Amino acid sequence: MTTERKSSPPSVGEALWAQIVSDPRADGPHDAYLRHCTEQDCLDEAARRYREARDALDDDEEPVIRDQYERRLAAIAVLAMAKLDVAPEPPHVGPWLRALQVLVAVLAGLSFLVLARALMS
Repeated sequence: MTTERKSSPPSVGEALWAQIVSDPRADGPHDAYLRHCTEQDCLDEAARRYREARDALDDDEEPVIRDQYERRLAAIAVLAMAKLDVAPEPPHVGPWLRALQVLVAVLAGLSFLVLARALMS
């Protein structure tokens, strides 16, 4: 299964990311960027950017910003999982159909035993 990424002007994502870099504490730019990445099917790019930005922070530097990046990475994971194809449930088999299946299996087994006995005689 291949999915094609929608073409998007690179300036839109870049501009949204630039807003995040300029003010990482503001929720609005993060929300807009994730919305854009979801619509353009480029959550992998968003995850890469957030990981790189988080990893570039010193351990003791700006825990609020680190937390912001961690929350966005978690949101990306949820969004990506929501886009996965879910396997359809198997069709419901009613009790009469199940009984018929068992009956056919039993008759096939009995036929095999009768045939095996006939060949052995």
